[in-house]
Amino acid sequence: MKHLRSLPLAGLALLTSCTNCDVAVLTRGNLDRVADVVVVNGTDGNSYAISANPEIEHLRVLDLTLGRFTAAPNRFSALSIPTGPDTRALTLAIDAATTADDPTRLYALDGSDDTVSVIRLDKDGSNPPFVEVAAFATGRAPVDIAALRTGTSTVVAVVVPDTGAVELNAVVGDVVTPLGSIALPAGSHPSAIVSDPLGRAFVVADAVLPQVHVLAVADDGSVSLDRSLDVLGPVQHLAAGIVDVGDGLAPVVVALRSDRAALTAVRLFRPGFREDRYAVLGGADLPALGEVAYVPDARPSAAPPTVCCEGLSAEALAQGEASAAFAAVWMADGDLVYVQLAARQIDGVALAPGRTLVRLIDDDVAALSPPDGIDLNTDEELWVPAAGGEDRRPVLSLSAVDNFGSPPLVPLTDPGTSLLLVWEGDLTAARRLRGTFAIADNTFVTTVDAEAREVRVGDVARLQRDEPEIDCDPSFRARITAVDGPLLSLATDGAEPFLTALQAACLDPDTGDTRLSVEAQGAFVVEDAGRSLGRLAPSGSAEDVVTLAGVSLSFVPNAAGLPLPGSRLAVPLDPHIVTLGMNLADSVQAGGFGTAAFVPTGIDGGTVIIPDASSEVEGAVIPARRMVLSTGSIDGTTGLPLLLTCDEGETITSRVESFR
Repeated sequence: MKHLRSLPLAGLALLTSCTNCDVAVLTRGNLDRVADVVVVNGTDGNSYAISANPEIEHLRVLDLTLGRFTAAPNRFSALSIPTGPDTRALTLAIDAATTADDPTRLYALDGSDDTVSVIRLDKDGSNPPFVEVAAFATGRAPVDIAALRTGTSTVVAVVVPDTGAVELNAVVGDVVTPLGSIALPAGSHPSAIVSDPLGRAFVVADAVLPQVHVLAVADDGSVSLDRSLDVLGPVQHLAAGIVDVGDGLAPVVVALRSDRAALTAVRLFRPGFREDRYAVLGGADLPALGEVAYVPDARPSAAPPTVCCEGLSAEALAQGEASAAFAAVWMADGDLVYVQLAARQIDGVALAPGRTLVRLIDDDVAALSPPDGIDLNTDEELWVPAAGGEDRRPVLSLSAVDNFGSPPLVPLTDPGTSLLLVWEGDLTAARRLRGTFAIADNTFVTTVDAEAREVRVGDVARLQRDEPEIDCDPSFRARITAVDGPLLSLATDGAEPFLTALQAACLDPDTGDTRLSVEAQGAFVVEDAGRSLGRLAPSGSAEDVVTLAGVSLSFVPNAAGLPLPGSRLAVPLDPHIVTLGMNLADSVQAGGFGTAAFVPTGIDGGTVIIPDASSEVEGAVIPARRMVLSTGSIDGTTGLPLLLTCDEGETITSRVESFR
């Protein structure tokens, strides 16, 4: 146990000659590359944003109600709470009884000295608030933290990737008791954790397995692994809130993928509903890699729920784009966008069933289409046939669909992009898969699920050694006769060549690694800038449609026959998607924030008490639904780190306030 850190005087002693101690000096809090932020409604009636500043090893406290940083005992300086050398994750506990944040304690995780600090946020008799009152050790290199309160005890969960586990400690008052750890499924590498907003579970992200893991919390505070949900890829960030998913309010967790610019939304357990306790709502592609996200709490409060988003055109409103069930995603390019989370009605008006899925909020009512002046079926520059197949150009069709969300994940296309269709080309997602070839029964076991990578019976497998001997034939091919997850059965007789003795020696697992590539048969392989969008077979066949954002793509063969292997067809597309959000990286725009927004580190918010700018009464305050955003970079115009605050669903950058 380390020594507790006491509240500092933070600078020079109070100057007794001060006759007009103007609190305006506290609009600057000396922030330094903020790593995380949490918003808390204090027991004193004020709302606070508490930020982690790892480079200066302190927490700062921004009073959102007074619009300034909380003063230290030396009121010329901002209050500073000492923490460890690399405190990068903060959390409050969800109280299971009230399903609200516990405003009395903050938990700060330091990944360098492997410690959790417990910060008291309220006054305790004559003892001041914002003081560290306890600390406890964690496993090596923890990365995230969450907490749930049941009765008088708070369970603090810490993610430790090295052990593939979640460590648990019970905090009662200022006393900490270790509870052991929860092992996650084999191969897990946990990357983030968040508390269920209703206080019934923890949700853990996985940086390796394509899953999130749900740890159920019983009434007595005991924790157990309930299940793992497939979210289609590894995850690097989680955000939780409560929104109307179409049939009532539900706790929802948004998982930001680490392998692609996409998110998946998961609904958690809600009492009184006859449904699976946990379910994947769907997913959506994003314009850029999502770094951090925010899901509002749409339950009734002192402020009306936010309907996202201001600025939507009348046409988009008529199509039902506005929604109180949304998430904000701050992306690696500095842009913030809003995503609809399965809302089925706006102001009591039911939407069409096709608009109930997870999708970007879009302000362009036009559907995805070819650029003006381009005919996909006649433009000669788009068709590059294999020799002898010039007259086998297929006839493409684009059919508009109402939705461009999931399931399971509908890809976006970038402006100016061209899809590439290759007839019987290599499956992008199954190119050079590592595995083991068993000569005795002609099977190949990959290290991934081949079925999930579009591999089908009838496709052709091409096996090759990473570093073949000089006399090895590198072109061994076989027909795939069965696919069972990672296990492929191969046929090496009949139309395909027999496995010769020389090839058998080359592919012997004892002599090195083997790689497998798969050539689709009877279908186009569809790619977008090297990303696989699936396989496209002739209309009327299995897999005869590739679904894109706003349209489905299909084709019928030419009367002269199917294309020859290797034939290529380019499909240029204009996505007609205008996202709602804010550009927080462009200092040229009015209200921009320079390079600060290129390193998003956190978003938190909720119903808070803020100054009433419209009132003529000094000190008047109002409740409002706000977000606070933190960044690990600096403002390109001032060279100072900062926090950003704005309304939920804000789309006008000039309305964003900054505190440094």
